[in-house]
Amino acid sequence: MSLFDRDFDRELAEERRAVAHVAAARHTDEALLAAVAEAREEALAQGRAEGRAEAEAEARAAEAEAL
Repeated sequence: MSLFDRDFDRELAEERRAVAHVAAARHTDEALLAAVAEAREEALAQGRAEGRAEAEAEARAAEAEAL
């Protein structure tokens, strides 16, 4: 491509659109993956805590019934 065949206005507009798109992005891919991993860990911990509480309640109820 020769210098005289280039459309500099179009190239500048494309560059500006690309910069605006990146600036408008809320999260990077890495930040999104990290947030998903953190949410999974929190959900797993919450599920375990709820399961433990339910199991303890059932065990207490069974123990009280046995007495």
